[in-house]
Amino acid sequence: MRAYISGKISTKQDFVLQNIWFANEEAEDTDIPSENCVGIEAENFETMFDDDDPTIFHCRWKGVFLVTADEDGEETYTDDWTAADLVSLINEKNLTIRNLSGFVDEDTNVVITAIKLEDEEGEFEFSEEMLEMEPVEFYV
Repeated sequence: MRAYISGKISTKQDFVLQNIWFANEEAEDTDIPSENCVGIEAENFETMFDDDDPTIFHCRWKGVFLVTADEDGEETYTDDWTAADLVSLINEKNLTIRNLSGFVDEDTNVVITAIKLEDEEGEFEFSEEMLEMEPVEFYV
């Protein structure tokens, strides 16, 4: 699995995005996997910035894990999943992007503007509705 992610940070700086968390209103935490919260995490990642606007970033992830909770509530990572699996979870549980995790040098806000997943079955690009999110605050 590969993921191509674009977004915007409010402060020009080095930035690494490692997780995207999808949750619904019923999730107790938006960065801990549960019945109402799942994530994707990069095993290998690269971040590039737009030449004209250095607050716009583009990430390329290789080896993307789906992060869920098992029946005991324990965090599980799997690389045996497809884009269709994630889309099914998003639609079934009414999940949206609620949180992100990564690394910054200064406090900043981050918004994801595009996600494309590639697997053996093909490509899936997230719709505008699936990308609707409030900016996530990153703190040093």
